[in-house]
Amino acid sequence: MFCDALCFDQPRTFVDLSLECAACPSCRRPTTLKTFLREVPANFIVKYRNPDSIAARVRKRLRQTRPSDWPEGERIAAALNMGEATLRRRLKQEGLTYQAIKDALRRDLAISRLADTQETIPRIADALGFAEPSAFRRAFRKWTGMRPADYRRGR
Repeated sequence: MFCDALCFDQPRTFVDLSLECAACPSCRRPTTLKTFLREVPANFIVKYRNPDSIAARVRKRLRQTRPSDWPEGERIAAALNMGEATLRRRLKQEGLTYQAIKDALRRDLAISRLADTQETIPRIADALGFAEPSAFRRAFRKWTGMRPADYRRGR
């Protein structure tokens, strides 16, 4: 949700928001503002979920398929009854790309498999569609800042 440079096990935890955020106009009505402000702290940590968003629909389609069989952008767009350019534009409006959704889903699946199974690293890498275990190890380290084996041991 925040950035690609997340670091785990750091001495401090913080969220650094740009000054432009403070200048954004409020799009809330007075009747909904109180509820919004009550929920805002949690929404900084847990991204607001819109089950009807294009990103949610893409994630749902991808979850129904093995990662090694995930379709290219053109095919997923067709499955959602839209053109590829429309899919890209609508995802951009939500602050995402198709590749970012696939990467995040792969990361979540990797973490789940490492935490909940005894599958070997090469088997997990293969199941997630990585050509080589080394590519999976590099991606996992980029996602979490640690090696898959270290993550598993730390659990």
